Amino acid sequence: MKKWKKFKDIEGKQQFPVLDKISYEYGDLLIAVDFSNGELKTVKCTEPFSFRVIDEGNTFRTIYAQDFDGITWIFTTDSSNLIDWFNFESEFMYKDNLQSYIVATQNQLIEFLTYSEIEII
Repeated sequence: MKKWKKFKDIEGKQQFPVLDKISYEYGDLLIAVDFSNGELKTVKCTEPFSFRVIDEGNTFRTIYAQDFDGITWIFTTDSSNLIDWFNFESEFMYKDNLQSYIVATQNQLIEFLTYSEIEII
């Protein structure tokens, strides 16, 4: 498994957030997270191709393969089994444009695939 890349620095964050809410409506995936200081952030992905939520207690291989620093909570990669599965199912239509984002919370790993930039609001 390839190491994930840190998405970008998000100032003021001290630890992994807690998942507050996930919603998927009108083509937008919204992942709201809550930090220990009460600050809420929402990751917005317009028109994701696929997404999955996995309880972190069931991600042993993934957790051991990555370098978590306890602060970075959004990662990106161009290599994952979700990407492989999606490429196979879609006949590799988006192979060169597909990006995977991973949101790490205290209890979940949320991965989603898209070809567009995400927003943090």
